[in-house]
Amino acid sequence: MDTAIKDTAYTTRSTPPLPGLTVLVTRPPHQRQSLVSLLQTAGARPVCLSCVGIKPMPITESRRSMALNSACIIFTSVNAVTCFFADTGTPLAAPTHVLAVGPATAEALERYGWKVTEAPETPYNSESLLKKPLFHKDNLQSVSIISGANGRGYMQKNLKNRGFEVDLYEVYSRFRPKIPARRRVSVFLKPRPDIITITSNETLENLVTIAGKSFLQQLLDTPLVVTSDRCAQLATSVGFRSSVLVTQTMGDVGILEMVQHWNDSYRRNSL
Repeated sequence: MDTAIKDTAYTTRSTPPLPGLTVLVTRPPHQRQSLVSLLQTAGARPVCLSCVGIKPMPITESRRSMALNSACIIFTSVNAVTCFFADTGTPLAAPTHVLAVGPATAEALERYGWKVTEAPETPYNSESLLKKPLFHKDNLQSVSIISGANGRGYMQKNLKNRGFEVDLYEVYSRFRPKIPARRRVSVFLKPRPDIITITSNETLENLVTIAGKSFLQQLLDTPLVVTSDRCAQLATSVGFRSSVLVTQTMGDVGILEMVQHWNDSYRRNSL
């Protein structure tokens, strides 16, 4: 079960920028420790509530071989990398072109001995990846996309419309964890979060469902830090009334920067 993370001592002589700020972190356990550590060092009190669970989907050796035989292989997330390489036993030879949507995914590939052949570009999404000159060349025929189940499908549709042979390999599924009523009380009310961090549309949708009728109004009045304009638009559409801030820098550092920006500009102005 998720638990509140106890504060740690700030190790420098300067005053921490987020003293006592309660920040709700909604990532799965295996993806949140870096952000939690950054928040703790800044003096904040991270409270963890996993709003998305990850379940690997087995991929057969023959399917994995088919993916590796394509001219280009694209990984859409860190989870896609981890689940694709799970239980491989021996190093895998990379195709001619290896791409990752974002830098964290590229770093995950390096841990398995692969390097991306073209660096990810901001804003680190499907649209930016598909602008690469690689996808305007006639000599690139086949593309394999490694992703989670029930994604947007934008990349696959776009490449197929351009005439590429595209195969999608779904190597994990996402689910909404069951949160006991007592845990929901401790997260949403004791104490109520000052601000919430969200890293995907699905995470936001699940958080709204987890809050339910009992805590929905409190949730909608709580500021959010999100990592994309699409997620900010979703937050507005579901009724969030407080600040919705979009990160300007990718990764956990970008989330921390925006939490600090809100704390400095919004919270203090309301005092």
